[in-house]
Amino acid sequence: MREIATIDIEELDANRITKGRQVYYLIIRHFQTNPQLAYTYSIMHLSKVAYSGDRMVENFKHQWLHVARLQSNAVSDSCLAQMLHEKLRASTVMAADISAYRRDVVEVKGWDYEALLRLMDRHIRLQREDINSRNLNELSLIHI
Repeated sequence: MREIATIDIEELDANRITKGRQVYYLIIRHFQTNPQLAYTYSIMHLSKVAYSGDRMVENFKHQWLHVARLQSNAVSDSCLAQMLHEKLRASTVMAADISAYRRDVVEVKGWDYEALLRLMDRHIRLQREDINSRNLNELSLIHI
């Protein structure tokens, strides 16, 4: 913002006043970014997405998809499936589903990224249903 001070002094020396729009332009130009700049991630970023527990599956999925979508280089679905499978092995709630996926999908058709995403979606849906049922039961107990 020294540029504003410099221009202000130059304007005063010329017996002029720096206009608000000039200051505004200088501030905008100072904070301007490259319009071609976009978020991109590498495979390293994807490997660092941490599985944060069975209670946070929805947050994990959102973060995973965000980083996977913005990969600077294309990553095959097979590679994504293997990486995601490795992350989901930390789950205790989805352990049976993960084992079934490994046995029924991977050994028969190969790595299926969409199947893993559907597995997480099902877990998230069931988790929401359980929470909604508990909340409904709590509300019905209050009105009795």
